[in-house]
Amino acid sequence: MSFVAPHPESDAGQDAWITIARTLADELARTAGQRERDGVLPHAEIKTLKDVGLVNLLIPREQGGEGGSFATAVQVVKEISKGDGSIGLLLQFQYQTSSVPRFFDPAGDAAEITRRSAEGRWLWGNLHVPEVQAVPDGRGGFRVSGAKHWSTAGALAT
Repeated sequence: MSFVAPHPESDAGQDAWITIARTLADELARTAGQRERDGVLPHAEIKTLKDVGLVNLLIPREQGGEGGSFATAVQVVKEISKGDGSIGLLLQFQYQTSSVPRFFDPAGDAAEITRRSAEGRWLWGNLHVPEVQAVPDGRGGFRVSGAKHWSTAGALAT
């Protein structure tokens, strides 16, 4: 798939994100059923979300993101979900979880974390583990241990 990222500072740019989501949803729909039956993690699909800029949609432009609006993000998630509901849910949690630093910034570190997230095109995971331990795994990631109550994108977060 090849996409050109729009310039979301205009209304036409916001519409372009929805067009990208529709096109991507058509592609996702072709493989969603088989991926689900095979139990395959959607690494390639997540890479595409990163490559086209959708993981950075809500990050402000001055912090390296795409500067999209919440209204656009809702429409993007709806369109992606039409092709693959699981990928749509991952993207919805991405928008929710990656926004947390900007909403709750007690130490004043949100701008730095957000810039790093945009630069690395991070996919944010979401774990609810009351007592968790995260230890570097020696490969640039972490090994997380604890009693998992639920998780979204924990295996895909980067």
